[in-house]
Amino acid sequence: MPMLTLTAAGILLIVAINVTATVPMVVLLFATLGLAAATDGPYWVSSSDIGGNHVGAAAGILNTGGNAGGFLAPIVTPFLAARLGWSSALYAGSVVVVAGALLWLFVDVTKRVPDAATEI
Repeated sequence: MPMLTLTAAGILLIVAINVTATVPMVVLLFATLGLAAATDGPYWVSSSDIGGNHVGAAAGILNTGGNAGGFLAPIVTPFLAARLGWSSALYAGSVVVVAGALLWLFVDVTKRVPDAATEI
């Protein structure tokens, strides 16, 4: 599901950037955010599955990564907008979203983090 919803969010963001009417743009941005937010559940379930007995550490890593992105986005986006324009900054955001979707190709929830005691 994350691959589908993130890809759709990236596409809708590109469409929203190119719409000039206010109401359709707001609706598209709303749908973009909704699709991106729909991936939260699968992220947490996947980290729990992969973490196994180390689910707390896995959840902590996931949360740290999400917070890092949440910290950087409002800094990087206006920085890009000031130099390249808002459209280009939002295009960069759509690239990040689609890149996130592509990274799911490398996620295998059937492979758990091994216990240190079983490795020895």
